[in-house]
Amino acid sequence: VMDFLKKLVSWKNSLPGNE
Repeated sequence: VMDFLKKLVSWKNSLPGNE
């Protein structure tokens, strides 16, 4: 599950307008 959370966080950080 942790790996999934890390991917989710990485994806959120990749969202435009998210600095």
